[in-house]
Amino acid sequence: MEKAQYFQLSRGHSPTEAGLLTIPMMAGILVASTVAGRLISRTGKIKPFIITGAVLLTVGFAVLGTIDSKTPMLLLGMAMLCVGMGVGMTLQNLVLVVQNTVPLKDIGAASSTVSFFRSLGGTIGVSVLGAVLARHIQDQIAHGLVSAGLRTTGSASDVSAQPAAVQEIIRVAYGDATAQIFLLSAGAAVLAVIAVILLKPVSLRSSLDLTEKSGGAATVAAEAG
Repeated sequence: MEKAQYFQLSRGHSPTEAGLLTIPMMAGILVASTVAGRLISRTGKIKPFIITGAVLLTVGFAVLGTIDSKTPMLLLGMAMLCVGMGVGMTLQNLVLVVQNTVPLKDIGAASSTVSFFRSLGGTIGVSVLGAVLARHIQDQIAHGLVSAGLRTTGSASDVSAQPAAVQEIIRVAYGDATAQIFLLSAGAAVLAVIAVILLKPVSLRSSLDLTEKSGGAATVAAEAG
């Protein structure tokens, strides 16, 4: 959401162009999740890929935390690629860790619990960051207009309807506010790095934990004999 607003309101791109400009992030998710999945299947190790993904996510957010309304598109693309690779290497692999930790009979409940808390966390995060973004933009625009002795005509989100001087103030405000949001996200990503480093190493399940069922079958057979 923040990237779409940034590209449209700070850089002046259309909604279609804003969507296309996020391709590096989507490509990072696709490539990283595919490559990491194949390597995990081959090695059986999960934690190294999650740590790598969390670090890439932090680096991407930290770089995006330095952007403004005139940041080179190449730098933006590289940062979004890092974010996408980080998401691709962490999001589903954390579910994989849970699925390979709990007994087989609890996989359904464990997976749904992870999905629930991931959705809950995403909802809370978007709400909080959206509120921070809106407040920062409002304050920045108000300060810029007062300093320049100007005022908006209509909605500030309709940048094209504003005078040239007001347009520049709005674009700068959206650029700075978006950077603040990604700095906060980078801080959260640092906590994620610490959490995954402390994560107990988990390997892919190599056998079925049917001990109870096998023991029960053996007992039945013994009683029948």
